[in-house]
Formats: sequence, structure tokens, C-alpha cells
Amino acid sequence: MQEQIKILRKEIDLLDDKIIQLLSERFLISGKIIDIKESHSEKVYDPKREEEIISRLTKTSNLPPKSLRSIYSNILDEVKKSTSLTKRNVLK
Repeated sequence: MQEQIKILRKEIDLLDDKIIQLLSERFLISGKIIDIKESHSEKVYDPKREEEIISRLTKTSNLPPKSLRSIYSNILDEVKKSTSLTKRNVLK
């Protein structure tokens, strides 16, 4: 039993590493989009786009919709916070 758990935990660790890598890429690309919008004096925050993302993922995911919404709302909030802090030279 303990060996099975150890193996499964290793699988989770590998998945966590992939998730972090993908989130890092997402943050980077989101920052680029924000830079482009700001350089064209466009509004950065787009609640319609956020809803499109969550709606699309809800349709294609096997996660419970409420869980997916919570996870992605947190991701999107953290992207906004991170980008805001970077713009103020707090995270550079």
C-alpha cells in the first residue's frame, strides 16, 4: 500500500511541475497581451474574455464546473495582481 501511494505521489509531483511550467507560460503571454493593450491605450481588463475562457473550459473539462470556475478565477486574479506588481517594479 505505501509503495502504491509513493508512486502515485510521484505522479502528482510530476503533474504539479507541469502545471507550474504552464502557469508560468500563461503569465508571460498574458503580460505580453497587457503590454500590447496598454501601448494602444486599450482597456486591459476584459470580463467578457474571462467569461469566454471559463465557459470554453467548462464545456471541455471533466472537472465540476464550480471547481473549474473557482480555479480559473483564481488564476486570472493572480495574473492581474502579478502584472500590476511587475508594472510597478515590485516583481522585476
